[in-house]
Amino acid sequence: GTLSVDWKGESEPAVATGDGVKEPLNRRSTISINF
Repeated sequence: GTLSVDWKGESEPAVATGDGVKEPLNRRSTISINF
């Protein structure tokens, strides 16, 4: 099986915001477990 971890940060926001704006949708990660 494989374990993949991916996260997005300032370079790929889900919602475009200005600097210093806290947007919960921009705090995300993905963990995939494949058997």
